[in-house]
Amino acid sequence: MSVFFMITVSFPEAMLASYFAIQFMGYRPRLPDVVIIGLIYAVVAYIVRSLPIPMGLHTILLIMSITVLIHLIARVSLWAASIGSIAGAFLSLLSDAAASQFVMFVTGQTMESLLDSHYKRMLVSIPALSIMFLIVLLFKRFNINFARITRWQVVSQKYQVDINSGDAGIYKQYLPAVVFLFLPVMLLWLVNFTQVSVQMNGDGDYHAISFKVLFNILVIILAFMSLWSVKRIMGSVEREMEAVRAAETIDRLKELILSIRKQRHDFNHQLQAVYGLMETGDFTGAREYIQNTYHYVSGTGELIKTDNPAVSALLYAKIGIAETRNIKFDINIECSLESFPLNANDASSLLGNLIDNAFDAVEGKGAGERLVRLDIIAERGEYILDVANRGEIDSGLSGKIFTLSFTTKEGHNGLGLAIVKDIAAKHRGSVRVSSGNGETLFRVIIPFKG
Repeated sequence: MSVFFMITVSFPEAMLASYFAIQFMGYRPRLPDVVIIGLIYAVVAYIVRSLPIPMGLHTILLIMSITVLIHLIARVSLWAASIGSIAGAFLSLLSDAAASQFVMFVTGQTMESLLDSHYKRMLVSIPALSIMFLIVLLFKRFNINFARITRWQVVSQKYQVDINSGDAGIYKQYLPAVVFLFLPVMLLWLVNFTQVSVQMNGDGDYHAISFKVLFNILVIILAFMSLWSVKRIMGSVEREMEAVRAAETIDRLKELILSIRKQRHDFNHQLQAVYGLMETGDFTGAREYIQNTYHYVSGTGELIKTDNPAVSALLYAKIGIAETRNIKFDINIECSLESFPLNANDASSLLGNLIDNAFDAVEGKGAGERLVRLDIIAERGEYILDVANRGEIDSGLSGKIFTLSFTTKEGHNGLGLAIVKDIAAKHRGSVRVSSGNGETLFRVIIPFKG
């Protein structure tokens, strides 16, 4: 590697890669920092590429060096610098590969002839740098960065996470994402290494057996890294979904607590109203007033019995929906659901679909028929959940309603009851429907944890 090549290729390439890495990680690149990183990196690249070390180790050493330079000079956290450097290296290799294929297609030269001279190498470097520059501008123009891709900024704001207090922990969480960024770099290097090696003449610089062994080992390692990354990323997505559901549950519980506090505050007013009705001799009005007040108070009071925040939050939301749709929603809970086998997601999905289905069934009925009832009891080692509504269904449909995509309601996809059946089966339970005497009852039985 000549000094000319170091100045004309490595220096601008390092500037673009470091600028991209800093901007991609959400930091603001400063031109003096980028210039200093480019100069030092060019010198380091000159030294590293002059060392008698195996091909490929150069790339690893150079990525490590630019990571340290970005960390020290641009004052970027080490984890952020690592992720950004890998992304920058991927951008550089991708641009170089695209440019080399374009130049070989236009000029008709082989890779061997292009690598034979530093001046010919410039034919590849100029379009490669142009591609890098264009991509950097596009990323900057549309504000594409690591935080937006991983949605870390949204999650941190939702849960009030202090990013500055734990950079290391934050980026360790995204280690699988780092590996995913690293895998394309390794695969691209393998492809280019193969192409260059095949096109070289047989002067002893290329050893086919050694290359095959190295290639196969690296492919196996990359395969295991891919499996590990996919597993970790799926776990991270699931944990994030659970966190989002937990936040929604907490919000609903806050509303429930506020409702109970309001009830306590208004209790004196309710007693005064009842006392006034009785003093005037309107005992019928007092009885109706007490009945309405009891129904309102008992609805939220029943939710406390569940000892299950997710179920309580869901039922509180359904009480609000029932009020807006002018549906009387009676809740009777006679057991604690603290040890309920279903997780928050399955419990909310099962109860939510059954209750929504019942609400829809009474939507078009008269005022006296707009009644939905939920009973939850535990006996003989089983939880029994009953959701009943006024009205009957055709006996010929009882065997079809749990079929996927089957529905009798326009605008519905027929997934709700099928989901209920799948959740019950997953937890060794069952669901059945009965209809008669003017009422339709869905009963779900879930065994205790074995």
